[in-house]
Parts: sequence; C-alpha cells; structure tokens
Amino acid sequence: MTRRIYLHTPTADYKRESSIPSDLKSYCWRPARIYLDRDETGWVMEQKVEIFGIGICRDLHHLPAGTQLEVVSEYRLLALNQSSSYLVQTHAGHLVDVGDKYAAEHTLFKVAPGINNTVVDSGLGEIFYVTVRPDWIKTLVRAYPELRRLKRWEQVITTTRVHENNLNTNYIRETMKKRILGCQDLQNHRKRYMARCAVNYLVNFINELVESTPQQLTSAEVQLAHDIAETIRENFYLIYIENLLTEKFGRPFQQLDDYFKAVMHNSIHEYLQMERMDWAYHQLANTTEDHESIACLCGYLPWGSPDEELNNDQHSFKRFVRDFKSYYNLTILEVRVEMN
Repeated sequence: MTRRIYLHTPTADYKRESSIPSDLKSYCWRPARIYLDRDETGWVMEQKVEIFGIGICRDLHHLPAGTQLEVVSEYRLLALNQSSSYLVQTHAGHLVDVGDKYAAEHTLFKVAPGINNTVVDSGLGEIFYVTVRPDWIKTLVRAYPELRRLKRWEQVITTTRVHENNLNTNYIRETMKKRILGCQDLQNHRKRYMARCAVNYLVNFINELVESTPQQLTSAEVQLAHDIAETIRENFYLIYIENLLTEKFGRPFQQLDDYFKAVMHNSIHEYLQMERMDWAYHQLANTTEDHESIACLCGYLPWGSPDEELNNDQHSFKRFVRDFKSYYNLTILEVRVEMN
C-alpha cells in the first residue's frame, strides 16, 4: 500500500497545497505556517517558513508493515528518524536504513525535492521533516539578526555529508517535538508574538543542528547544562539568579555559562530573558495583573523601589519595559489593550 503526503506552500509554479490524508492526521503533528514580518502598509507578509513533524506509530496498527509513505516536497528537507526499523529512500535514490549500525548512530539525512519514500516496517518511531524556504533566508536575517546562523542552513541542506556531523540527535528530536507543538495554535496571539516563537525555534534548532555538541563535552557536562536550564525555568523571578546557580552547582558562574553555551548555544542571561519575556507576555495577554507586579515576578524591581542598592538600570522597571519592547517589538500597553 502506498500513501502520499504533500508538504508544500502553493506557489505560482506549483499549485498544490500541503495536505495530509484525514486517516493519517493522528500520526502527524500539524504543519505550522508562521507569520514573521509586516510590510510597510501593515499587512502581514507570510514568510515561507514551514515546520513539519510527522510521527508514524506502528503500534497503532493503522499503517501495516510494508506500507510505503510518499512525502512530496518542493524544497529540500532534513529528516530526523527516531526509529530503528524504518527504511527511507530519498529522491536521489539513496537508501537510508536506520536499522544499520552506521545510520543508527546518526539518524539524520537529507531529503531532496520530489517524492521521498518511507517504508514502514515495525516498531515505534517518529520522523520529523523540517524545511526552510531558501528564498527567505536573507529576508529573515535582515528582520532578525539572531538568525544570521540560518545562512549556514544552506550548507547543511546541500551537503551529502549531513549525517557525518557530530549531532546530539536525541536532544534535537526531543526538543523538536516540543517546539513543533509550541508553534501551533498561535492564531489568538499577535503576529509578532508568533514571529518570536518561530524565531526562537529556528535559532535553537539551527544552532543544535549546525553547531552540534562538541565532542570534548562529557555526558555529565551536557546534563549539567540541561539542569541549569531547568533551574532557570523554575526560578526566573529571582533578580540575581547567578548566586543561586553558583550555590546549587558549586561552580563559578563563568564556568557554568561556558558549559551552557557549549550545549545550548545561548548564554545563561539570554536564556533567562527568553523565559522571562515569554512568561510576561502570557501574563499581560491573559490576566489583569498590573505591569509592575508582572515585572517584579520576572526578576525586575517595581517602579520607585526604595532599595537603592538594587534599583539600578539593569533590574529596574524601566529596563523591563525596554527589554519587552526590544524582544517582541511591542509595548506592554499594546499587548494589554489588544488582548484584554
């Protein structure tokens, strides 16, 4: 049996819309089409960034063994295969048997434009397809300087040696599922918030994919970075989180920051700001909490705090307002007025 899925954005040359057969949708994370910019007249301009995740679960007994799943794409894709029992044939005719010893270690391969076949054998597994339309890479880089690493995406999707990179694929696969889900169902949010979600996704994914985790890092050091991230997520309201991290992990802050950058490709302070701004946006959009309380719970001091020693520019309410504006290109009042 052969089943076909189209991963497409319609263009003048190719009219086919992305489509997933209804009986296969339970296997698929929905495609997320992200709006990333506005033109001079204020209309939303759809950037051609598509994030697709396709999960195929043999244990659901819906796709029998031997099923051939054809994935049709107009652009090159990268595929991450989590199963040990899938046989993937790319458009160029190359077979990638993820069950063999070499491929099982890397589980990342390039998918060329055209029809790409996945033969479902048995076992529980997931395949994720990710594509970034190359026409828009320069536009994205201009709009979001932090996407400058996206230029290296072209190097990744055009090389035939992608799977030889030293990739921490287990981490990439796990975070991909979370980020794909995180990019969905954003219709109720401002488009610029959707843009920030997409940019965060792409920056982190490209960093992990292209940069990878250096070989000299041990598993303990990688785990340390993830523990730091978890601590930040649980304690982002602290003004001086550096003291907590130093005491908890028993290492100098600079050393912790170095390990964190090597694995996460963000500094601790960059990651902290991302967590704070995301939480602040949701509070502004969904509650009636006053601005100063939200700032205070994000690790900033309220306006006019009597604590002169702490009330400096780095942690002031004014700094919170500037950081929020810089992060989302929206003021806190714009979010509060529109969402409430």
